Amino acid sequence: MKLYLLRHGQAEPLAASDAERQLTAVGEAGSKSAAESLIKRLQEADAHLCHLLHSPFVRTTQTKEQVVEVLRSSGLSVPSTPCDALLSETLPEHAAQAIDVCLQSVVGENSSTPIALLAVTHQPSVSRLVSWLVDGDGSSRAAMQ
Repeated sequence: MKLYLLRHGQAEPLAASDAERQLTAVGEAGSKSAAESLIKRLQEADAHLCHLLHSPFVRTTQTKEQVVEVLRSSGLSVPSTPCDALLSETLPEHAAQAIDVCLQSVVGENSSTPIALLAVTHQPSVSRLVSWLVDGDGSSRAAMQ
């Protein structure tokens, strides 16, 4: 199993609420570039992207949409689901549990090919999740940009 984590693309600095911040043109382009890199990594690993989880905020949903557009243009169709456990202030244990539940629901469907999942999330939650996955308590403090 492969887990790919993607922080949302660059977003506008202000909006009516944090949840409503939208991607900038740079953020859209960066999201597409990340999707192209993901496709290459999936091909190298001979892995099947089985699902895409994303925070329900506007900028993560837009990032997901840019990724899905690139995947579709490459002939890949991937279901996606909004996931509150990927919000920026969620404990990493809750995010990991949501990812595990998603994986368990699809693992039987793709047993002959290595499966992969993409989670589109926020900072600092992506760093916290990586730290928690690496050492189980977040003490490694992964730094990501």
